[in-house]
Amino acid sequence: MSIQEQIVGIVKRYFDNAVIIDDELEFEQQRLPEIKDEELGFIPDDVDIIDDVAPASMKGQLPANEQPGELFHELTKEGIVTFPYKYQRTADELQLRWLSSILRNAKLLFLDWNLEEAKAGSSSVAGTASLKIIEEYSKVRSGLKCAVIYTQADCSEVLEEISSHFEIVDKNAYFFQERNAEEGNSLFGFVMNKEIQPSNIMEIIGSILLKDKSISLHILDSVHRLEQSISNVMHRFNAPFEKVIFTQMISSEIDSNDIPAFLDDTLLSDVLTEHSKISATNFLFQSKKTEILQTLLQRPIEQQEIESFHALITLKKKDLIVRKLLDSTFMSNIIELLRNHELDSIATLKDEIMRISANQLNDEHIRDIILVLMLIDGFRKNSSDFQKTFQKQTYYLTKLMKYCKTNSDLIDTGSIWSMVDEKGQYMLCITPFCDTYRPEKVNHIYKFIVGRATSPTEKLLNNKDTNFAFISVPLEESKSLVFVKWEFYNVVSMDGASALQKMRKITTLKKEYVQNIINRYIGYQARAGVNELFYKESYRSHFVDLLS
Repeated sequence: MSIQEQIVGIVKRYFDNAVIIDDELEFEQQRLPEIKDEELGFIPDDVDIIDDVAPASMKGQLPANEQPGELFHELTKEGIVTFPYKYQRTADELQLRWLSSILRNAKLLFLDWNLEEAKAGSSSVAGTASLKIIEEYSKVRSGLKCAVIYTQADCSEVLEEISSHFEIVDKNAYFFQERNAEEGNSLFGFVMNKEIQPSNIMEIIGSILLKDKSISLHILDSVHRLEQSISNVMHRFNAPFEKVIFTQMISSEIDSNDIPAFLDDTLLSDVLTEHSKISATNFLFQSKKTEILQTLLQRPIEQQEIESFHALITLKKKDLIVRKLLDSTFMSNIIELLRNHELDSIATLKDEIMRISANQLNDEHIRDIILVLMLIDGFRKNSSDFQKTFQKQTYYLTKLMKYCKTNSDLIDTGSIWSMVDEKGQYMLCITPFCDTYRPEKVNHIYKFIVGRATSPTEKLLNNKDTNFAFISVPLEESKSLVFVKWEFYNVVSMDGASALQKMRKITTLKKEYVQNIINRYIGYQARAGVNELFYKESYRSHFVDLLS
């Protein structure tokens, strides 16, 4: 199966329900064949085929490939549960309220742009109702949603109309998404002409996502596999063993408030085990490879680009890297490598670069070359703000991967606090989970490791010292990271009331990360530490200057 076929499959599997809203939505008259009792034993294979006869009035209104009903039939044929709605050109607000409950759970929305049937000289403005509907559609953030605006008008003009409401990702593909997407968004969408065959729409969506949002495609695939895992686990857990479960709860003396968490943990562990058995589609490298190839074909890498790049991201052997990247023969070989469909991973790319260099480059040199290739497209598009954008993306990724939201006044294990009167000093709560859950057992006394803001260095980012832990902490106000050195030899105890008075809560580390620090603090954890910012040791030194 080709990558394109895999992608179309992912799109169809995730977007398994849809809503169509069009003011010209009509359905052909459907007549089922009559079957006599004596014929029931000889039902033909094509009994479900409907001999459709469209009303003459409808046939004359639109060309066949622009009939909205055709889109409905195509979606249902693909197994996508589809709700069609014929929009009335009056009572907009009443219809919007009625549609809101339908839109809440819809993954895919097909929306006619000109629901008002606005014409030249009329008081109606095309797109007014559609924009209100999309706004309502995006209110509930339940997974990823896709809105397809399909129109008989010029797609560029429609894209221009919505540009004040949405961020335009790709003008050529008529691809848009919600604004302020750095911290995540639910809605993305496309403008498509009604002349596009409905059978091609999913392929078009998949192709554009592969080019501009390949990670989102991986998320769609992961979500579908998780849903499969959950379904399998629910089937197994929906069995008569309530008596045994209750005896386990009683014998383990589980508090009644902890029972939901007990069941969640039991279910989730089985879901994740099941999830690991289902093979995933991996096309992220292929997408990046195509991007690099297109960038190099547009124009060769120039020395000034490498110099500017090196000012932000340290290249260990800059002069050698410059010579190789400016060598036309070497770069022609790189381009041929990228054209090879069998090149399917960074590891393979490393081996091939080693081969074409006749083993004149070592692993460190090749890492630097690949680093430039991977980032050069983004650097070219926005070199002046490259560092700012990189730091902001690192902030959001760190926040997503390592931290969780909890109540602002809750002193919980892993919560990080800033001292109100001492700038640059922070507190990390390392009181055991059971005691922060029931603080009365320890007289509401909490234990904190003292931390101080410290500029990152390669040694600190290694995070392997036995006397302290070094982690990045996301600051919500500035959307930036502060690097904190947590001193195992500097620990204080404080009662809850004083803590809330003297400190302000910033965020809370996820359980596995704070447990790692607690284990290191008490000396039981293996001394390897946790790689800060998820960069492997071989690459970590490149990013010290960029993050400073």
